[in-house]
Amino acid sequence: MLALPVTSATLDGEGVVCDDRGVTDFDRLRSALAGRGGSRAPFLYAFDLLAIDGADLRRQLWEIRRATLTRLLRAGRSPSSVKRARARVGPVAAVASYALSVIDR
Repeated sequence: MLALPVTSATLDGEGVVCDDRGVTDFDRLRSALAGRGGSRAPFLYAFDLLAIDGADLRRQLWEIRRATLTRLLRAGRSPSSVKRARARVGPVAAVASYALSVIDR
């Protein structure tokens, strides 16, 4: 999937396929996984880096894990197969409002 400059890494993420607007499309993902092709390749939206080279990072601050994930993905040789998901941090109501606005696009 991705040639990372580490021996091992555990990423938390979600496999997706996006439509022409950049919105994730579950039907396109199902088609791609079933081998029915399509114009878009599946990729992993990585949310978090849980472990690297055998070191458990879960006790580290989330911001540190995200920064490490960003550096790790930038150092990879195939950045199109794994992308760091954008984070929305804030009050629950604000995050929910943002999520609903994206769905309505």
